[in-house]
Amino acid sequence: MVPPGEKFTKLVPNLYDKIKYIIHYVNLKQCLRHGLKLLRIHRVLKFRQSEWMQKYIDFNTDKRDNARNEFEKNHYKLMNNMVFGKTMENVENRVDIRLVTHWESHYRKPGVEALVAKPNFKSTKIFCDNLVAVEMNILEVKYNKPLYVGFSILELSKTVMYEFFYDYAKKKYEKNVNLLYTDTDSLILEIKTENVYEDMKNDIDKFDTSNYPIDNIHNMPIGKPVLGRMKDEYAGNIVTLFLGTGAKAYCVQLLSELIKKAKGVKHYVIKKHLTLSDYKQVVKEGKCIYKKMYVFRSHLHTMYTELKNKIALSARDDKRYVLKDGHHTLAWGNKMIEQLYKEAEEESKVDKRLDTLLNAF
Repeated sequence: MVPPGEKFTKLVPNLYDKIKYIIHYVNLKQCLRHGLKLLRIHRVLKFRQSEWMQKYIDFNTDKRDNARNEFEKNHYKLMNNMVFGKTMENVENRVDIRLVTHWESHYRKPGVEALVAKPNFKSTKIFCDNLVAVEMNILEVKYNKPLYVGFSILELSKTVMYEFFYDYAKKKYEKNVNLLYTDTDSLILEIKTENVYEDMKNDIDKFDTSNYPIDNIHNMPIGKPVLGRMKDEYAGNIVTLFLGTGAKAYCVQLLSELIKKAKGVKHYVIKKHLTLSDYKQVVKEGKCIYKKMYVFRSHLHTMYTELKNKIALSARDDKRYVLKDGHHTLAWGNKMIEQLYKEAEEESKVDKRLDTLLNAF
């Protein structure tokens, strides 16, 4: 959808009505259990399913859990993720680039002269006297990627996330749990309870505790890694503060360290120059934080170093409707937003009348 006030389409969770929405049957059953009203089914795709990638995924997951260093851990994570990425690859974004070293055709190889004369010619980039890159419009697109596999992975992963939050956390804690932040496969929750670690032990079948140290202070039983279960990312290290500023931008204060995230910002800038105070200014005062960073740029295959003064943190979140307090938000499509707009218009009219009266005196 295009968020209100924006120009470009973004992936935004929203509560608007869905028409001809493509959904996995497992997700549909989950949505119906939680009150979704299904008005019409346009078409159904019947399929057979099996655990044909289980051995590969389990192998990489086991290797990642037993990794001896960060490189091995990231390597085996990538081995799983890149398979998913190729199943969802958009072949329409591919380009046809020809590197040509001569003007005229030579030994059945078309030269620049022949390529630019073709109807699907698009553009050229001249690197030097004897090297030109010619870009051609693609005449044929082969849809040869198993999109249904990547689609199913995304759909089923959403059911796991929603099941944990709505069917477990919400039912257990009711009004004492608030969703602070979510990403594709993670949740940051505010839970008001006597001892959340005792709650975890009571419902140990819901959690993967394989990353906890053996001598952890919570006496958490250590289990084997289990796919599909929620894992305490900080392994029992107590969280004292959370500040979320937007998508993939937040900081978490632990007893032992400060974890900072900011999408699009260089790692050295996050580590050395972004501070807890910066995050507080964004959340509490709505400020925009700029940071200078060096980036590499390439022009005609010549590399340059460029110094940029870039927005590192911003309070502007166009994927949610931010309430007046600057902290709480609503999903676009929430019926309360229309009422809030009406109230804001009424307040604006009242303010204008007061200004008119004051000016009259």
